[in-house]
Amino acid sequence: MRLSKLLVALAATLMLAWCGSAVAAEGQSGGAGGAAAYSPSYMMVPGYWMLSQESVQKEIGLSDEQKEKLKAIGKKYYEQVRQGYQRQSAIKWQELSEEERKQKMEEMRKKSAEAYKKRQEITDALTKQVEEVLSAEQLSALKDIEFRQRAGYMLRNSRVLEAIGVNKKQQARLEKNQQQLNAKMRELQRKAGEKAFEILTPEQMEKLRKLHKEGYRSVWQQGQPQARLEARPQGQLKVRAVLKPEAEEK
Repeated sequence: MRLSKLLVALAATLMLAWCGSAVAAEGQSGGAGGAAAYSPSYMMVPGYWMLSQESVQKEIGLSDEQKEKLKAIGKKYYEQVRQGYQRQSAIKWQELSEEERKQKMEEMRKKSAEAYKKRQEITDALTKQVEEVLSAEQLSALKDIEFRQRAGYMLRNSRVLEAIGVNKKQQARLEKNQQQLNAKMRELQRKAGEKAFEILTPEQMEKLRKLHKEGYRSVWQQGQPQARLEARPQGQLKVRAVLKPEAEEK
């Protein structure tokens, strides 16, 4: 029973941590759990995140003027979401009574729901502004690109295959195509790595290996709700992103 209550508390804590993750997807982290710094070169466009990809920009024919307008909308989105971000301090659940725990969890649930609603309102409002910048043809092309990219992932789900009536022969062909694609991707990653290594000096390679060995995580990973959950000896719970090697954490 005690473990069950603890897990519920952890879930509530993770829910709140997730609310702040939207502002930590780009730029340099402002510290463990902190909001990311805005990068003006990155087109963080609400509702149409694919517009950050140069290949997509070229495919739909974005003009320089449109890019600047979209970057301005992205900056506004970042600033508004960041204002609603609140860093959550660790809660010492073991020091709370049963009633206090229930009250704290209810407060966290309400804050999480309010934060989500507010962020969704901001996203919806600015998404409309994005659609006003794009032409009807560009918007249609963008949605088609999005469908094609998502469809590939959808076709890996057995329930989706069943829902659209894919037979066993078709499924076997889809699996074979996916295996071939995975093999090509692994080969491309290997070649890209080898090309990158040729640019680095031996000293830089050594530093890179050291960072990898110590468990380096990218800025993007630091902002995700999959950040490591730590259980302290005293029972204090803390959610934060991992950057330092575990051996250094006492």
